[in-house]
Amino acid sequence: MASQQRQLHGYHRLAGMMGKSDELAIFRRFNDMNMLSLLSLQAEILELRDNLYMLCDGSRGDAFSTSMFKMKNDAGAGKDQHAAIQVIRGKMQQYSKTIAPGLWHS
Repeated sequence: MASQQRQLHGYHRLAGMMGKSDELAIFRRFNDMNMLSLLSLQAEILELRDNLYMLCDGSRGDAFSTSMFKMKNDAGAGKDQHAAIQVIRGKMQQYSKTIAPGLWHS
């Protein structure tokens, strides 16, 4: 049985053409959506930071400023601070992976 060549249309045809040569591949960057995502992450990080500072200002907040071990192993305020830092760490990792190296500004 002879194999028939299938006619490709739309995205399938475009993908076939792009697959033949990397120079034909065209992808959008969606810069506006990337910027919106970064701004959203910044806002979330700022809110998380403010919440952490409020936890640190509370009773015994300063007790953990020099010992992460004490903070991590405390049953009360230290545990809350440590949990807040863990959430911030995750957001910061997400932010750092998302931002382009040339966009860093303090």
